[in-house]
This record gives sequence, C-alpha cells and structure tokens, in this order.
Amino acid sequence: PPLLIPQERYAFLFDTSVLRLLGEPAVVKDSADMLVREPYLGYFKACDSKSGTFNTTGGGGGGGGGCGGLDFIVATVHVVFGRGADERKEEVASLRVMLDAIVAHVGRREEDIVLLGDFNLPPQEMEDGPFAGSHFRALIRPPAETTIYRSLYDNIFVSASLAADSRCNGSGVVLCDHDFYPNTRTCEYSSDEAKEARRLCNKELSDHRPVWVSFANIDEDGQAPVQFLSDIDLISAT
Repeated sequence: PPLLIPQERYAFLFDTSVLRLLGEPAVVKDSADMLVREPYLGYFKACDSKSGTFNTTGGGGGGGGGCGGLDFIVATVHVVFGRGADERKEEVASLRVMLDAIVAHVGRREEDIVLLGDFNLPPQEMEDGPFAGSHFRALIRPPAETTIYRSLYDNIFVSASLAADSRCNGSGVVLCDHDFYPNTRTCEYSSDEAKEARRLCNKELSDHRPVWVSFANIDEDGQAPVQFLSDIDLISAT
C-alpha cells in the first residue's frame, strides 16, 4: 500500500492444545499485482477428539469418517475499499483465482478450505458476481451485521465439504460493541448517545465485529503436502 496508508499485519492466533500448524504460513505470491493486500495462508490440523493426540500422517483419504482430527486450509483477507464496489469486485475475482490455484495444487488430498476476512462487500454481491458458480458458500447471511455501521462486510466462505450440516455446527457474529459500549445496544441507532458510543468503539476497539464458525472434528479427505502454501501465485493461475 502507499506509504500514507498504515501498514497492516496478518497473524493466526490459535490454541495449541486444539490445533496444530502444518508447515509454515505464507503470504500468497502476487506477481501480477492483482491485490493491494495479499492473503495470508495457513494449514491446520485439529487434535483427535477420541485420542486427544495429533495425527499428522494423513486424514481419512475419502473413506468417510476420517482418521484423526479435522485438517483445513485457511486464507485470511482484507479486500481494498477503494473508490467503489467495482474495484472491490475486481479484488474478489482475484480471490477466486487464488482459491482455484489452491484447489489445483491440492486436488482431492485436501477439500476443506476456508476463506475469511473483511471483503468490503455483502455476500450476495459476491455470489451474484465474482463468486457466481463457485462451490464456496458464505456462512454469515442477512440480516446479520458485521460492522457497527450496519454493514455485512466480514464473512467466512467455506468449501462445499465444510458447508454440509454434518460438518458445520454453526456460525455467527460477536456483538462486542454491545458488550463494551452499551449505548450501541440500548440507545436508538440515530441518537447522539449511540453515535458517540460508535465513535468511541471505532476509535478504541474497531468498527468491525468478529465472526465465528464451529466445525465438527471429523476429517473426510487426505492431507496435502505442507509446503504447497509457499507455491501459490496468482499469476500462475490466471
């Protein structure tokens, strides 16, 4: 980003008694400069719910039921706000290119993929536009609001394998502004008290709310080579 724009940092914060990182996280290569902020990729394995140990030698291999805990690829993103929706949709189209590149690298060895972050677009605009025909599904749907200004910009897109009712236990939005700035909950949205509460929340915490998802700890595919994360380049998939 230009020097006048504050630089951003990506990180994965996780409970090491529940998840194990497979390989090293990597920033997606963007040789064609298609994105202002390149996504950050990680590959995680959950602890086996029966044995309480980590089995990193492979998943269920498609056998239905799996071996060990769930493993999944996750990409976190922050789409540019830009000068309008068209600019954002261009970046979202590049994210679909990235997902296609990931799928091309791992094939059926790893079908559980999560794309999450701030897309600066509501899910229906993405699904009717750049993600039309994609097998990825947005979990956070209207009337949910993920910003304190009543927008639905933050989301969790999951591959078809994770979207099934047997795999996805639930998802939602954490109304942290209501907890820490009660006037955002108790006062009329247009009131001076609510406006001041939102101003403070934006300044001290964020204008965005966290989103969450819970998955069943079962694995129904294999495990991809962990080094693939550093091989993903948007230009190679166009």
